[in-house]
Amino acid sequence: MPSVLICAPGPLVDDLQATLLGRDDVDRRSVTRATEAITAMLLQKPDLIVIDARLSEAEALIHGIRTNPVTRPVSIVVVAGGEFSPAEIRFIDAGANAILRLPASPDWDDRLSALLYVPTRRAGRLGALVQFEATATAGVESVAGTVLNISEHGMLVETDVPLPMGADVDFKIHLRDAATPLVGCGQIVRQETERRSGVRFYGLEADGLARVKRFVKAGG
Repeated sequence: MPSVLICAPGPLVDDLQATLLGRDDVDRRSVTRATEAITAMLLQKPDLIVIDARLSEAEALIHGIRTNPVTRPVSIVVVAGGEFSPAEIRFIDAGANAILRLPASPDWDDRLSALLYVPTRRAGRLGALVQFEATATAGVESVAGTVLNISEHGMLVETDVPLPMGADVDFKIHLRDAATPLVGCGQIVRQETERRSGVRFYGLEADGLARVKRFVKAGG
């Protein structure tokens, strides 16, 4: 049964009933303070944490989750009402996977499903070449990198220089025991450290997805 921890200063469960988080087969627990959230996560080990943007300690909580080795892998969604505010980017910078706007609706389910049912990842150190558009030089910059873990949806890559948050990237990954590199494209969606970036795949060329699935399965 998938498990969700909700951290909000007031009732939020009713707002989520229209989404897959409202289903009977989802274990939902709620806390009202950031100080309670880490303890609850260590006990519950949730697959997803939902944080209300109105929580005064929301940004600090996200940062705390991402810097704790035990809680770091959990998916984080921030829910916010009203129109988008540029100030909300701080939640992504702190490590949130997504910001979803209230009122909640079934349209959320594709995003929530990808975060709640996180595919198995395989840890490893794989050589990579990453290309991105460098606005400072108005051109495409290529940097060397190391893939630290990979799944069918994305990867964590460590590069020689920081990659811009939100940048579209093209990459080649050298899977072990493979003559040809894995080629694809994606977007930087998370910054774990200055030079460690989470990449969400847009697409993998040819049989790339099948190759990643075989590689991850072999590591299990």
